[in-house]
Amino acid sequence: MTLFLMVSLNTDAAVSSPNNFEAIGGVLFGLAGDWLRGYCKSVGVVSPLNAELWSILEGLNMAWSMGFSRVQVQSDSSVAIRMLLDPIAANSSSSLVRRISSLQNRPWSLRFLWVPRETNMVADGLSRLSSVHDFQLQIFNDIPESLRPLLIRDRDGPPYRRRR
Repeated sequence: MTLFLMVSLNTDAAVSSPNNFEAIGGVLFGLAGDWLRGYCKSVGVVSPLNAELWSILEGLNMAWSMGFSRVQVQSDSSVAIRMLLDPIAANSSSSLVRRISSLQNRPWSLRFLWVPRETNMVADGLSRLSSVHDFQLQIFNDIPESLRPLLIRDRDGPPYRRRR
């Protein structure tokens, strides 16, 4: 039985220069912002949008396998979130959008939210931990020490706002 029925899934993607390989990362948090599980992997040469969608798909599959019934997906990709919120997402030309949309038919509740990049630093940090040649999903049951300051920053909020 899962102790936290509602979780937050923060996802992100990062490009690795100079080879343009995309990597993904994400983290499941409990309601109090406690670390539940993180992940990362390389997804190869894909568009940044597709990498963001891959990260959401991997995270949702992980949340489902862990038995969570309510998941709030948070991404700093406004385009990905808009695509997933589109009423016709199930008929999207993107196979990733269709796959994510089909997950909404499972007996759980999904909510998709855009968040500012500055409050999504742990997911960003996880995406940067992946080796460009590691296409297997890496699971982190505990937060990597290098990301602990980012966890505190995400939880407490950044001390500044991004200038537009």
